[in-house]
Amino acid sequence: MSIATKNLVAALRSLKLQTGSIDCSGCGREHNCSTSGCALIREAADQLERLNDFSNSQIADLLKKNGALQTAMEAISNAAIGYLEGGPYDDAGETAALFANAVNDLSAVFVYGDDAKAWQQPLTREQLRNMVGSWVWVVVNYENDAASFQCDGWALVPTPGIVAYLDQEFSTSEVGTRFRAYAHPVSNFGTRIVSRKDSEEHAKPE
Repeated sequence: MSIATKNLVAALRSLKLQTGSIDCSGCGREHNCSTSGCALIREAADQLERLNDFSNSQIADLLKKNGALQTAMEAISNAAIGYLEGGPYDDAGETAALFANAVNDLSAVFVYGDDAKAWQQPLTREQLRNMVGSWVWVVVNYENDAASFQCDGWALVPTPGIVAYLDQEFSTSEVGTRFRAYAHPVSNFGTRIVSRKDSEEHAKPE
């Protein structure tokens, strides 16, 4: 026998008014079931009704957010096309990195909601020292004669004082200066130029 949820809810609500013939063993939830109807039957009807209310469900809310996120990400991706490598506005990945960060920020808001800002907070030295054996996301600062740039990716914390990224090791005392560390990915740019140095400044004297 299969009964539609809305019909089942209606039947339960009707039954709760006719519980005088049911031998109540005393669930302890209420003591006025003789006037309001069986508390368990009323609770079952209420829960079924909430489960059947898709428009106000968590799934419906997530679908709405997902649709908005997809629309925003498509708009960002379309805007970024011209700035990719080989594109008409190629600027060595600087603008493309900004677009990538925007997508990442949107994703964080979608997944973490009001906790997105807390999720993106960098780890402290003390937190890193307590994460031995864990992987963390790092944004590392580099500099050469031409520019200042950054790289991001996963790094391992092998000891309380070391963070190992690719073939390099950084001291946890350098967190906040040489690099920033996070419990989750907060970026996705690979390598990006932060600023270019004036070529004249580094020109050799004649």
